[in-house]
Amino acid sequence: MEMGWGPDYTDPAGYVEVMTHDTSIGTKYSRPYLAEDLKDADGNSIYETMIAKARAETADVNKRYMLFAEAEQYLIEHALVIPFYASGGGYRATMLDPFSGRCTQFGRNLDKYKGAKVLDHPMTNEEYAAAEAAYLKEREAALAE
Repeated sequence: MEMGWGPDYTDPAGYVEVMTHDTSIGTKYSRPYLAEDLKDADGNSIYETMIAKARAETADVNKRYMLFAEAEQYLIEHALVIPFYASGGGYRATMLDPFSGRCTQFGRNLDKYKGAKVLDHPMTNEEYAAAEAAYLKEREAALAE
């Protein structure tokens, strides 16, 4: 099966929603919890037990992320999920200033044009670095206010 998924919030838990039985979308797509030979002695999905442990860790973010990483590794090692590409990234030549326009919860949204500055040429790497530095400085000042 090929599918795409993006998280709704900035936490690894947002990526596992499509693979756990306790979410409505998880019962429609990838269902690694159904693998009979990957259950513990009590009949519980080992993967879902790993996810529950990761979700429960709320005091130590580094430990939480490591637990989610271990669950992901388990999925891949047992070929329950085989990733073959990642979308949404890569290099882009554009006439839009990527640091203008709208900002979204997960960063700049290059698909929204309102407020974006149109350049007379695509940014060079040097121009990008300078624009990013200026953006980060403005952002820090705004957050300090």
